Amino acid sequence: GMIRVLGHTVINGDMYYTSHRRLWAPQGAVTGVYFNRQGFLLHDSVNTARASARITAAFDSIELSQNQNLTLTGAPGENVVLNLENFQMSGDSILTLQGGANTIFTINVTHQFSLADNARIVLAGGVDWSNVLFRVRGRGSAVRFTGNARLEGILLARRRTVSIRDQTVINGLVLAHHRFVSNTAQIIHPSIVSP
Repeated sequence: GMIRVLGHTVINGDMYYTSHRRLWAPQGAVTGVYFNRQGFLLHDSVNTARASARITAAFDSIELSQNQNLTLTGAPGENVVLNLENFQMSGDSILTLQGGANTIFTINVTHQFSLADNARIVLAGGVDWSNVLFRVRGRGSAVRFTGNARLEGILLARRRTVSIRDQTVINGLVLAHHRFVSNTAQIIHPSIVSP
């Protein structure tokens, strides 16, 4: 199935599902906690070790395009974790990660990861880039940034090739097996905010 967030809908609160869902959110804001029952149980040891951790696993892919916007919100001190198969953004889409200075976002991706055509990942509410981790796991297709893409955070793809082209700007770090950066792209290492 698919979760559809239509118009300017805002979803708050905890939601429990018994199977994975795909998110389709043209202009929606997802600010609540999504728990996939199976995924939540798989991560029980993580939750035990980190009482503040929040597993957001109600959908298995994020695919945004054509000016679609999505906001994920974490409370101060929370560790918001997404376990995704694919992460693909294009067409002026925006993903906003909103929280406090000590909110942590960890987005794990197992298959495709790409940003193209002015797609942007932005931080709001004081979230620091050093608390945002995009982890692309295992071997597979190249991670691609093209056409004025923007990302704030740390990209970890130790077994992948990362291609950063056109006018792409990454504010943070890129750690990869191979990294190709065109003359017009930029990786900017901002300062780390002290607590």
